[in-house]
Amino acid sequence: MVEERDDSPMSKKSFRVLILIVALLPFAGCSASTPSPLIPDYSRQQSESPVPAALLAAAYEARPFHRISAPAAAKSGIYVSAPYDTSILGFKSGYKEGRGPMCTIFTGLAVATNIAADSAGNLIVPRRVDDTVAVYNGPTMCGSERGEFRDPYGPPVNAASLNAATGLIVLANQHGRGHLERRVGSIALCTLKRCMKKLTSANVTGYGFGVALAKNGDCWLTSENASFTGAAMTYWPGCTGSGEAVTGFMNASYGSLSIDKAGNLVSVDIVGGGAGQLWVYSGCSPACTVVGGPFPLHGNPIAGTLNAKGDTFGTMETPFPYGGNVDIYRYSPTSLTYKYSFDSSFAPVADPEGITYSPALEQ
Repeated sequence: MVEERDDSPMSKKSFRVLILIVALLPFAGCSASTPSPLIPDYSRQQSESPVPAALLAAAYEARPFHRISAPAAAKSGIYVSAPYDTSILGFKSGYKEGRGPMCTIFTGLAVATNIAADSAGNLIVPRRVDDTVAVYNGPTMCGSERGEFRDPYGPPVNAASLNAATGLIVLANQHGRGHLERRVGSIALCTLKRCMKKLTSANVTGYGFGVALAKNGDCWLTSENASFTGAAMTYWPGCTGSGEAVTGFMNASYGSLSIDKAGNLVSVDIVGGGAGQLWVYSGCSPACTVVGGPFPLHGNPIAGTLNAKGDTFGTMETPFPYGGNVDIYRYSPTSLTYKYSFDSSFAPVADPEGITYSPALEQ
């Protein structure tokens, strides 16, 4: 279901109130089976993670910066999502005016952790709450649903595809199904019709999140380690086999993966450097060479996205009270410069995390 924008003051106020109400629903009568967003693995679940909550809370003290409002010329298509919300919000213009999203895709289901788009602008929405994935038509923003399928291997939290309409879609599963797989991530190989295979590796010992698919068919996954004290990257040549441990991976923590115009892996490090940072690697098949970074980010983003030209990188800030701010940076493999920010319209309590440019960079 696609909703067009209503710019009236009452509409905007009602929209924000609705977002806030929906965001709070999961906290009322939660059961043990209710999925939680990935960010709290670091900031709240102290029984599982030794990283103190103060690390995220102090991020803005450690790395303050003056936010710059988006210029009127900012018109690239961007989608944003939040685990505790039932809609994907689309932006194409009006960033500077703060008019909110130009369109909305109502999914009817909460917990869309991260989202992805292909180079044709088709939007991929992993829905961890019921282990399904929906694909929406591009290149227009908030297109109709093209189809959906179920991930039988685990809750999907991220995706990548060169052609989501007819080609391979790779999913990052946060964890598996069985008792021994409950804390171990994997990759699912799927098409819009079904999932065919699961990729696992002895190198993956904790939750999975970042996933990348190269045009030559190679796959990568970033994951936490078993003790939630660090991160790993795993490489599957041709998206087959048992996976190889990547060496030279410098991330302190996991986050999303992107591939830039030069074929480098662009890796978000959610708590590295205090407020998050970005690494750029070449190779990683399986030996990585650091090309750029670590570049400082703001607001502990877990996800980042490259635009179609490959010269701009966007992230979503996560900690309260600034969660929901979208930050835009000028990108090259050897430099990252902050440009501007805008409000995603998500309330911070919705734990906004997901972001993708549409269309995405064509490799």
